[in-house]
Amino acid sequence: MQIISFNVLLRYYEETYKTNSKYLKRFPIEEERVEETIDFLLKLCKSGAIICLQECSKQFMNTMRKKSAEDYTFYSEIVDNNPEENLITLIPKRYGKFVKVDTESKLDGIASGILVLSNSRCVIANCHLVPQKYCKRDVDVLGAVNEEFACSLPTIVAGDFNAMYDKVSKVFGEKFNVPFFCNTYHRTQLDYILISKNSNYDFYKKTVAYNDFSDHNLIKLEVCKYT
Repeated sequence: MQIISFNVLLRYYEETYKTNSKYLKRFPIEEERVEETIDFLLKLCKSGAIICLQECSKQFMNTMRKKSAEDYTFYSEIVDNNPEENLITLIPKRYGKFVKVDTESKLDGIASGILVLSNSRCVIANCHLVPQKYCKRDVDVLGAVNEEFACSLPTIVAGDFNAMYDKVSKVFGEKFNVPFFCNTYHRTQLDYILISKNSNYDFYKKTVAYNDFSDHNLIKLEVCKYT
């Protein structure tokens, strides 16, 4: 089984905060960047993968829905009541149907977005977390998210955590395996794929896919059942 996480970069953020962005210069037409990003992504998972995407525009979401319809079940969640920013989770149809799970209100304001899916066999969470420095001092971003997952079922949590590896591994390490991917955002790791220790899966290959479409790199984890 393959699991992918990728912050695809919301163009609005680049236009607002990084007007000299190399991504805007390379792709003055957003439609072209969206098409190339999706083609790049789907090419990496021809055999099917669980795909968790962050910072997806409405345009990206509509295009991805069409291109993935044959092989994937499409799930999405609007971020901060803004239809122009979405989380997308794609699950191969062979894994069956999942249902959305409501998260506790205590995550309001610390998760830019979180999309939790579940069936009778596992839980899959896709999240984009607010950096700790933008939250009140008495709010523990990583701790609150960790408490959200009881891991009564095998659980996968993937996404942009906006936190360094040492902090993530310290908070989540008791319940989750926390693979190290090295440079996922410039020269640090902010993106993660966590697998709960109560699952019967172990990871055997990690991939960081560099690209010209986003300031984040795509990460892929290949896992297998162990006996």
